[in-house]
Amino acid sequence: MNKEEIQSLDPSDIAKFAELDSAGILAGPGENAGKFKERALKLISSLDEINTELSEKGKTDLVDSIPLKKEDRINTEILEEATEINKRFYDFSINWVPGFFLSKSLGIFWGGCAISFEESQFTIFLIRASFAKQKKWFLYRRDELLSHELCHIARMPIGDKLYEEFFAYRSSPSGFRRYFGSCFRTQADSLIFVIPIFLLLIMQILITFSVIKIPIYPFWILAVLFPLYLLTKNQILRKIAFRAIGKLESFGILKAKAILFRCTAREISEISGMNNVEEFSKWVSEMETREIRWKIIRWKYFGKANKS
Repeated sequence: MNKEEIQSLDPSDIAKFAELDSAGILAGPGENAGKFKERALKLISSLDEINTELSEKGKTDLVDSIPLKKEDRINTEILEEATEINKRFYDFSINWVPGFFLSKSLGIFWGGCAISFEESQFTIFLIRASFAKQKKWFLYRRDELLSHELCHIARMPIGDKLYEEFFAYRSSPSGFRRYFGSCFRTQADSLIFVIPIFLLLIMQILITFSVIKIPIYPFWILAVLFPLYLLTKNQILRKIAFRAIGKLESFGILKAKAILFRCTAREISEISGMNNVEEFSKWVSEMETREIRWKIIRWKYFGKANKS
């Protein structure tokens, strides 16, 4: 959909807004049709600018200290490996986000990341250059990594951190990553997990070589308690999410995961506590009056789109 088509969208034409949703341009909480259109237009303008820059200069300096070259851009064929996964799990297909193979390493175990520019509502993603010629590197699979980052990009307008990693890891073929990946939602979570373990190791060395003489058990307690805290928090959120999925499916609603992918943490929690489809339908009707996001969700998953 180009600028002219988006600009001409009428608030009542939900089918057209649903096309943006299916392309991974989701409406955010609190947005009406006007605000959604404005953000989509800003996104298209940013895409046009970077495509022009790449075409004319052969590179872009969008990211400081990281030159992004036209020849390093990820092609459509490789992107399709991920779009098929995201379509199956969450009913969106992104092929418009600029992605690049990055030869400059951002860490020995780094596989890829997404970089967002909130002011322009624009996002790019970078993956390790090794993936340009191979589908697997170290513990990473190319399709899984691309799918993961595209989930972050699609869900950025939702502004929800609690379930960000939960959804991004759900399509992973690894049960270990599906469960433990969502434990680490922020850098602080990673530090909470790692610091007590390193502290335990350091104290054990100091005590072993008689540098200091203090009991070691408090450090063992810390090394166990902090990871246990992350696991407990993760399990609570997972339980709420799976209960919400179960409720939607029991209401006879298809693509429950796709619906929740477009929800905030508060909405997921509210859905998990509903008792019947009538209660859910009434709740959706109230949500529709506030924002276009739920009008799109209803149309796509339990409205006219599913009756035609």
